[in-house]
Amino acid sequence: MTSKIKVDTIENVAGSGNVSLGSGHNLVVPGNITGQGTAAITSNATVGGTLGVTGNTTMGGTAAITGNSTVGGTLGVTGKITSTAGITFGSDTAAANVLDDYEEGNWTPTADQGLSSFTITSAKYAKVGRFVFAQCFLSSLSGKDSNQVKIGGLPFNVESNAYNSCIFESGSSGDFGLGRGQPDAAVVHLFKFNNSSHHRENFDGNSLGSHLIFGLGYVTAS
Repeated sequence: MTSKIKVDTIENVAGSGNVSLGSGHNLVVPGNITGQGTAAITSNATVGGTLGVTGNTTMGGTAAITGNSTVGGTLGVTGKITSTAGITFGSDTAAANVLDDYEEGNWTPTADQGLSSFTITSAKYAKVGRFVFAQCFLSSLSGKDSNQVKIGGLPFNVESNAYNSCIFESGSSGDFGLGRGQPDAAVVHLFKFNNSSHHRENFDGNSLGSHLIFGLGYVTAS
């Protein structure tokens, strides 16, 4: 036999069974929810206190929780999870270890020096916390000159004193070399190796081949 409970207001709910709400029915609790079983909600849930479930939680709608959420089993969400404070893992509570940002997209490289223009075949980036990885594939290079090649437009500035480097290649008729992200800037300077002295020297635009490819990983300030 199936029974139903209808109440106008639920201040606190504590039980060892299951809570199941069908489609079109919302769960609104201004207090706390503590359960030992499974919470299965196909609509929306709003909890003003703490949601603590030692079993599994499955939600097809939106969970709005102003307090803390503790799930001892599996949390299955078919929508999005939004956290304004960030995410920590395990028992770690250190503010410095909070994962508070993730994004990915395209960036627009610029010909700052050593050449005048190119075609952006590909330029993508991903940012996880403060770590950024930006790659680019530039073709149809033109306006090459004797100045050091500098490619600007990185999606975020490199952190102060956080030098980062990568290997680049510039096609069958060009050379390999070293790209360096400049601190406090959104630009990559290109260098090459002197075969005689084995020292670093500037990589000029005339040394470029048919294209330029690199992928730079670096740390940004925030």
